[in-house]
Amino acid sequence: MVDPNIRCAKNVLKPELAIISNTYITSQTISKAVLKQKYEVEQLSLRQIAKDLSSSKTTIRNYLIKFNIPIKEAGRNRDPSIKRKYGEKLLNGKLIEHKQERRVIDSMLEMKEEGLSYSAIARVLNQMKVKTKTQGKSWSWATVRRIILRETTKDEKNE
Repeated sequence: MVDPNIRCAKNVLKPELAIISNTYITSQTISKAVLKQKYEVEQLSLRQIAKDLSSSKTTIRNYLIKFNIPIKEAGRNRDPSIKRKYGEKLLNGKLIEHKQERRVIDSMLEMKEEGLSYSAIARVLNQMKVKTKTQGKSWSWATVRRIILRETTKDEKNE
């Protein structure tokens, strides 16, 4: 019989593993009125509501089902009259300037002034792994052109 208390090479190679886990169970109830206000009136997403109420997206979704509130298609919970362009973001239902994207636009304009083509600018942005509005898609010359033309015509209108 082998004594398990004796340390040998086999025991050294198999370290003991201890997992400590804390599970917190909260029974937060969310009222139908609050959910309708946030989801239908304020047009917040499940993620935004979950963050506001310190809950999970799944919990919010389950409450929507429980209260017979129709669940919108993913990505369809914004007001269609409000389109976010590159350089803008939606905060509490209002369009505001997206500072990080604004810096990218300024860089695009500088590169264009230096004589780079739209394709070359798109290549630089892709190499620098700059995110587009449609996360995961790469920059194309057409997108770069659209943004630069929009910005230059905006500047001409303001003068």
